[in-house]
Amino acid sequence: MNFIQIDYENGGVLDSHFGYQIRTAYLLADETNIVGHSTFLITFDYIVSKLTVVQMCKLVHATPQNEVELLTVIDAYLDRLKALKAMKHPPTVLYQNFKKFENSLKTTLQSWMGGVSLQAKNAGFEGIFEMFDINKFTFYNPEIENSAPNKNSLNIFSALSNKAPTNAIDVSIWLLPFMFYTTYNFDFDIITDISLIQEGKPYLIKSITLSNYLLVTPTELTSIKLQLQNEIIPFKTAMNEWAMACRSEENSSEIFKTKVLPTFYDTQATIDNNEIIKHQKKVETDKIEIDLMIGEVCPISVWKFYKLNNLLTDAQFMTLEEEYNSQKPYTLPVILFQPSISALIRVNLKETQEKIENLVEEEIVAARKSISVD
Repeated sequence: MNFIQIDYENGGVLDSHFGYQIRTAYLLADETNIVGHSTFLITFDYIVSKLTVVQMCKLVHATPQNEVELLTVIDAYLDRLKALKAMKHPPTVLYQNFKKFENSLKTTLQSWMGGVSLQAKNAGFEGIFEMFDINKFTFYNPEIENSAPNKNSLNIFSALSNKAPTNAIDVSIWLLPFMFYTTYNFDFDIITDISLIQEGKPYLIKSITLSNYLLVTPTELTSIKLQLQNEIIPFKTAMNEWAMACRSEENSSEIFKTKVLPTFYDTQATIDNNEIIKHQKKVETDKIEIDLMIGEVCPISVWKFYKLNNLLTDAQFMTLEEEYNSQKPYTLPVILFQPSISALIRVNLKETQEKIENLVEEEIVAARKSISVD
């Protein structure tokens, strides 16, 4: 069973969702490819420990949604550094003042880095770096346009057009956050009842419910994986056959109903009976549960999702859409991670954005009222 996840930077809002998806992939899949912002968080502590002040400045600049004040200070530092390097023999006093400025900035940058590191830890990325296995569990940075080839980077367009990674072609099951199921991607309600499934029609069926294991240590996570791996072979085998059928001319939805669906009960029981997971359920303060909604969707809806989140250009989307329309239709196998506390409904992005803007406005008004003008 092969999983693939392509994610994006979202100001920290979805980081824990993607972290949870990665941990799930590690537990259940035989092979997993992670592409995107999560790789930045997975490798963050290892990269930062080796960075110079200039490199830290560039990292902050390359990270979206940063503080304007910090960027202003960084720009001032880089300007002074450039001016200093332009002098053949800079005055000692000027050099000493520059070093004081640099040391002060370094302290500020280290504090910022510490905040990102804590964010990554809280979002479940701690220890993921050590789980790297080039044949089973890999992660890539998104390839930057016009950059030199890098074995640790992957072109997003190639991945979305089923041309990379090599071990993912034609076999991958896509991991998607609940924000995939929106009015932007779907102008109709998707099928959620197994009895209503029709070949070629998109559907998402509730399969397995997972508890919150974001706080499980990396060592415990590895132990859970080892304990589960032989017990869930029927689930993985059926899922793999179904995933390959989705891209072929086979009746994939029939394979899902006759081979995948019957494995859910035993897989759920195996997970629920795991001693580490049972202990975690007892001690966790936030009783979060996630439903894995497994099904098939039209690839165009997946491409629209990534276009909306700026990982595909309009031209790239059109290319993919034209290629899809020129061949026999196929579907993409997906797993959507849906919080158990809420029903699966299409998220209205416009209404959601308006609610967020209203809340922000209310907070601003409340803050103004609390300020004394006397």
